[in-house]
Amino acid sequence: QNATELAKNIDHLVGNLANISKLKDISTPGNLIATVDIIKIFASVTDATLNMTVMEDFFVTINTIVAECTLSAWKTAKTEKPNSSSQLLRSVESFTRLLSPTEDTFNISKPNIQLKGNKVQSKSNHSYLVNFSDLKVHNRSLSGAVTIDRGELSKLPDNSLVI
Repeated sequence: QNATELAKNIDHLVGNLANISKLKDISTPGNLIATVDIIKIFASVTDATLNMTVMEDFFVTINTIVAECTLSAWKTAKTEKPNSSSQLLRSVESFTRLLSPTEDTFNISKPNIQLKGNKVQSKSNHSYLVNFSDLKVHNRSLSGAVTIDRGELSKLPDNSLVI
């Protein structure tokens, strides 16, 4: 029953956490750990489909807790809860699997994190290539790219979401 209630209210709850993360200081170790725990609970939802608005709100919170100003909190959190950063990464991966975008291509770009994706067709003759840029770490710009060969994409069912 709790899981069903969580799934029904996930959009509202994610929006509330995004608002809180913008308004409150979550850069203390306790607030950081609590936020990661909440995100883990959100990521435990399996019977929901999320739209881009919910995912944007989710990434507002993620952007806040991975901001440079939280580095010292992460160092402390690492001693209090050693797997918190891994837990965050797993939670982001799980949560993004619930995304059901209406567009074939999408991009959520925040100063500290980017999510890009595309629906692919198995019969496509193209590889998947996405570039990431303009991420700032220690006042330096980072960029990178992800490529998935068309042979691998051809193994996926039509309209698969590649993120």
